[in-house]
Amino acid sequence: MKTIKQLMIRIYNNLNISAKMSALYMAFLTLSLIIATIIHYQVNYNFTIKKQKTLSMQTLYSLKSNIYNMMDNVSFNSRIIMANIDVQDILTDGNHGNSLEYQRKIYNYLSTLIDSMQYIQSVYVFDNYNNYYGVDKNYLKRLKLKRLNQADWYSSVIKLDGYYILKLNGIKIFKLKNAGKNTISLIRVVNSTTSERKIGVIMVNISEEAFENCYKEITNRYKTSIAILNENNELVSSNNQFNKEEMKQILNISKAKGNSLALNQSGQSYIYSSMKLKRYGWKIVIGIPMSELKKEFSIYGLISLITIILNSILLLIGTIFISKLISNPIHRLLQAMKNIENGKFTIMAMKTGNDEIGQLKNGYNIMIKEIQNLIEKTVWEQKTIRKAELNVLQAQIKPHFLYNTLNAMEYLALAGKNKELYDALEAMGSYYKKSLSKGKEIISLEEEVEIVKDYVFLQQLRYGNILTVHYDLNPETLKYNILKLILQPLVENSIYHGIMPKGEHGDIYISSKLRDNKILIMVEDNGIGMTEEELNLMKSQKINDNLDSFGFRGTVERLKIYYDCSDVYTIESSKGTGTKITLIIPKKRGEQNE
Repeated sequence: MKTIKQLMIRIYNNLNISAKMSALYMAFLTLSLIIATIIHYQVNYNFTIKKQKTLSMQTLYSLKSNIYNMMDNVSFNSRIIMANIDVQDILTDGNHGNSLEYQRKIYNYLSTLIDSMQYIQSVYVFDNYNNYYGVDKNYLKRLKLKRLNQADWYSSVIKLDGYYILKLNGIKIFKLKNAGKNTISLIRVVNSTTSERKIGVIMVNISEEAFENCYKEITNRYKTSIAILNENNELVSSNNQFNKEEMKQILNISKAKGNSLALNQSGQSYIYSSMKLKRYGWKIVIGIPMSELKKEFSIYGLISLITIILNSILLLIGTIFISKLISNPIHRLLQAMKNIENGKFTIMAMKTGNDEIGQLKNGYNIMIKEIQNLIEKTVWEQKTIRKAELNVLQAQIKPHFLYNTLNAMEYLALAGKNKELYDALEAMGSYYKKSLSKGKEIISLEEEVEIVKDYVFLQQLRYGNILTVHYDLNPETLKYNILKLILQPLVENSIYHGIMPKGEHGDIYISSKLRDNKILIMVEDNGIGMTEEELNLMKSQKINDNLDSFGFRGTVERLKIYYDCSDVYTIESSKGTGTKITLIIPKKRGEQNE
């Protein structure tokens, strides 16, 4: 050994300076690479474990958020169903369960609702009279229990008094053709919106596919193994088939301190982590194979070892530059998003290209504009609705109309015309009774015409035989429901703005007919008519503050808001010949009375 050492020293001493520097550089480089390799391997291993645990927790939080969001949406929609007036009516009165009209309304309403939500498989509503109503995307199921209170979950639901429970395969109270996949049932008591007493129970069934969609994207990248367990440690959903031993290990993981544990499964090392969904008492267990993350770091480790000396400074500078280049616009976008929490919906005026950051900014700006437009539209609609409702109420009980009518009745009483006085009182009582309609917003066309007849009778009592009203109504149209008080304002307009300014006897023609899926109602007079300028003013989209002009335009605005369409009328008029207004009522919102 001593001879070899001396030989090496002699050879080194005989080398020139350039060779000595090269030899020393290679020696130190080799030593540094060996040390760097050892450190890199250890750091890389520890980092992989830490990264895997961090990734597991991030995935768990993401999956937890997805499940909570989905269940919140289902709970919200269940409350919407519970508050629906038709649902309230049919649950409150057991006799409504025999009404085909109510059953059709409930079916159509629930069908529309679940068609818009792919994660809801079916909805069933039970009343206190052993009746139930439902909609199912597969097939409508039959209850196999004689009474709903025989269900094993019934007492738990009643105790919660409105809050929901989640029951694995709660749908088994029905007769099922095959077991199939799991179903999670959201079940809660339905209370009356007026008396707050229990009037029924609602069951919203969520398919297992809905939970699979919550973690579908999560499992694709790292071949992640996921299991969702309920409060009884029953498997709700999983992307793997676990045997009994593996299920036992998974249950142990959910109880482990720190909620993370390394296990070998099918000859492969996994890092398993778990998280509890405190809201429901459920658990989520996720396992990521270590080999998947090691694949990512093996190539990176080899390249980093080769280039660690020559490129470390360049990589550091480049990392800082790229990090700032990417993170600065993201930080600005995050700051703008935080402003939304304070109610500030501001457009981002940041210069970007057409890359991902630019697309993210453009998407954010489009969202802000849509929110602003939606807020403006909602505010405008609410103001319009409130103003329309106020003016309709004022139109129902006009003090000057009531005062003048009472004056005419006073004259009849003094003149001893008891029969005419009786008829007048009866007409006025009938007019106000039908106008108020017990607070109903919708009445039949036949009832609306009766209101007009009472109104015309009172006007004739007041003004004499200044006008004659002619009716040409298609009997088929009389049974259709329409918005209340849409004809009386038009007849009033014809009297005060058409016939009375004419100064002589006039005629009003009221007719109706069916065309396609529309009900057409025409009010025509032979009054003074309007010029083209006055006609354009009548067609104005806005309701001004003058109540005298509300009759026509207020009616139009009410029709537009209720039927959610703009094509609800036409108007024809010429000076000296009269005016004709045609209301176009969609039949889809006017169900026919039987």
